[in-house]
Amino acid sequence: MAVPILLSLATEIGLKAWQCKERAGLPDQTHDFLKLFDGLAETTRRRLEEKMPEVPGPVAGLPPYCPGIREALCQNRNLFVDWRYAHEHHALFAETGVLKAALTAIVESYFVSVPERRVSGS
Repeated sequence: MAVPILLSLATEIGLKAWQCKERAGLPDQTHDFLKLFDGLAETTRRRLEEKMPEVPGPVAGLPPYCPGIREALCQNRNLFVDWRYAHEHHALFAETGVLKAALTAIVESYFVSVPERRVSGS
């Protein structure tokens, strides 16, 4: 039960960190991954979509082998709220693999975009 909650919390923090960096202010007050993603600048969304593109499956007309970042966030958009209140649901399912890939794309892209700081006096 801890994995979906912690993974979703990390993803939410990553998306909100991007928003704070872009806005130099507060992020959107939501747990919805898709709303957070859509609240990013277009250039950031494109960068993340390039980092985690959709990988089509071998058979046309069937779901993709791996969804792109937007679809992965959409599929898991309410994961934090659902699992935080797991007792309110009859059954829950979490596909953590695609969310791990999305989190990796979010974190790696964020640190690539942050300028390196130099320590003076060394």
